[in-house]
Amino acid sequence: MNMKRIIAAVITASIIGGAAGSGMQMINAEELGPHFTVPHKELKSSGSYDSVSWTIDEEGTLTISGTGYLPNNFTGQDVYGHWFTCIPVSVKKIVIEEGITRIDSHTFASCNVVSVDIASSVKYIDNGAFEYCTDLETVNLHEGLERIENYAFENCWSLESIKLPESVTYIGSRAFGICNHLKEISFPESLPEFPEGITECYEKDSFIFTPWYEEYLENNRFVIWNGVVLDGKPVNGVLEIPDTATGIAEENTSKESFSDCMKGDATGDGIVDISDITMLSLYLLGDNSLDENQQKAADIDDNDKVDLADLARLMQYISKKIESL
Repeated sequence: MNMKRIIAAVITASIIGGAAGSGMQMINAEELGPHFTVPHKELKSSGSYDSVSWTIDEEGTLTISGTGYLPNNFTGQDVYGHWFTCIPVSVKKIVIEEGITRIDSHTFASCNVVSVDIASSVKYIDNGAFEYCTDLETVNLHEGLERIENYAFENCWSLESIKLPESVTYIGSRAFGICNHLKEISFPESLPEFPEGITECYEKDSFIFTPWYEEYLENNRFVIWNGVVLDGKPVNGVLEIPDTATGIAEENTSKESFSDCMKGDATGDGIVDISDITMLSLYLLGDNSLDENQQKAADIDDNDKVDLADLARLMQYISKKIESL
């Protein structure tokens, strides 16, 4: 587990359970729900349950075969748990073979795999299926895939490029959000160009906080769809809205998109939430940069620097241990 994964784990643990000496209330595993079940044991080198079977070879490749739906948990025989808690750290590649048609929500979240190959029989990749796989560099998607749901690959920090099959018809909210090295996206010719396909084929934040999206905004200061401003690049000084815009989405006005920065809003999206913790953590790791407004928002204690003290206070606010920043 590398330093980024350690920090991500510490942040998550702090939010949901609290850190020693912080005064935060601890939460036990039962309260966290099924996705936080502690497994009885790591996966053996091979095994099966229901219509699914797997093997792990000496090179660290986990191959999953079977038919139909791949749920995120498994019970029966001598196995019990959830894929993302039972996969050994030695596994660096996951291969989903032909026959599997859908990958369940959060199935492989936070795994330290480097490569994923998903067969053409897989039609759906559900919410958060591979989120926080921070070492994931290569994702092979094949013709046949139709939907990539919300957060499916969010926070896959090592992913630099992705090729979307022609068969894809929908990409959900933040499906590739905060993939902070994602520079190249190959779109299917069958889909309308971004952002014309927003709500029909793309959500407006499908690629938010990626280098690709930032470059898109550099060349297109506003994301406009059907005459409505859905998103825009933060600017200082006079803001000129194009004549092609006939309105501003209500979400933008409520999020202070065209006003001063919001305290704690490190991402600059107008909302203070866990994504700001992620953004601030990456900045402190030296893995991304903050513009002038973002630094002002992240400097929670107003001491003209962004440091761990700001991160700690932000975490307390998100976990509702303090009422204001």
